[in-house]
Amino acid sequence: LDGWNFKFFLEGTTISSLTNPVYKWYTNPNLTGTPYIGSDYTIALTNTTTFYVTLEADGYCFTTPAASITVVVSPPVLIPSIISLNGATTACEGEFVTLVANSPGAVSYQWYKDSVLVPNATTSTFNATLSGNYTVIAYNATNCASSQSAPISVTIYSVPAMPQITPSGNLIICEGEFVNLTASLGSSYQ
Repeated sequence: LDGWNFKFFLEGTTISSLTNPVYKWYTNPNLTGTPYIGSDYTIALTNTTTFYVTLEADGYCFTTPAASITVVVSPPVLIPSIISLNGATTACEGEFVTLVANSPGAVSYQWYKDSVLVPNATTSTFNATLSGNYTVIAYNATNCASSQSAPISVTIYSVPAMPQITPSGNLIICEGEFVNLTASLGSSYQ
């Protein structure tokens, strides 16, 4: 939650007999230093912090004990890197390219193809069966998300239709004779 904003609200029974109530927020249990004053407090946090709040009003002083709340800030999740398991980013139709994401501290991932979420693709390994640009987001144990990874491009080549072989003549020949075989539905043949 590095740098995230939190807004705290004081809720409870309204004390209507108080005149000019003042809420003071502190970050130490000794209630020293300059407090933030207001009934709600919005702050960007970069580390775990305990907040203490007191209520004062004309003719009243409510300094102890202060109400407290601790906000735990999880460590940031690093942007994951993606590699192809065998180094190849191309395959033929019916095959796949295995992609592997890595982000230290991540416990789950979410894969995207061409910026669209891939349903049920939440592990560090993903088998890409379609051409496209794949990215991933990593999540830690508290479900904090990383930024999206750099894309990796995968190309899945189409398999051409099975060629047809047409003989020009008899398929039973004598040694030394020739038969001409012609293939169709292709631009090159081997």
